[in-house]
Amino acid sequence: MTLGAPDVGAGATRVRPPHRGTTLVEVLIVLTAMIVVGAMAAPTLGGRRDDLATAGAARHLATQLQHGRMDAIRRATHVAYRFQVVGAGIRYALFADGNGNGVRTVDIGHGVDAQVSAWESLSDHFAGVTFSIAPGVMDIDSGSPIAGDPVRVGGSGLLSFSPTGTATSGTLYLSGRTGQQYAVRVLGATGRIRILRFVRGENQWTSP
Repeated sequence: MTLGAPDVGAGATRVRPPHRGTTLVEVLIVLTAMIVVGAMAAPTLGGRRDDLATAGAARHLATQLQHGRMDAIRRATHVAYRFQVVGAGIRYALFADGNGNGVRTVDIGHGVDAQVSAWESLSDHFAGVTFSIAPGVMDIDSGSPIAGDPVRVGGSGLLSFSPTGTATSGTLYLSGRTGQQYAVRVLGATGRIRILRFVRGENQWTSP
């Protein structure tokens, strides 16, 4: 019998060398790639999240206005949303006519026109969304650049609804933290309420 390496038959299974483990360098390369991909995706995901929040705020506001219109019809009297600047934000609440001459700021101050809903702000429900006009937004009607007051319902700051369903004409502009721009419009003769979204790449307003 000759000593030496054992004979390996045709049907025998060869023993493979153990698998080489992952090196620290390879782990660092993978982690770096994940960080880069995550950083590239973060702005897109953040912008999408902010757009959803702003769209949700516009729908919420439109629903609130529609409830006000129905409340005027139900009460058979004028009601109005009052928009009030508080600090750096704007809040709103619904008031009902108490003496038959419509909702007026002076009558609200004297307690004649009673408050019928709690004050609320858009940011109470939608973080980062405010009544505001983002830079570069165009006017809905003229197409010219617009800035300034985002609540455009006349000098009184009151958006009124009548017992017959008509309303004060006006536009309420709201934007998200990364520049998403929406508007809620009220058409006076019909009381119809519309939501519009500003498309920056096209510089125009469209229905969302």
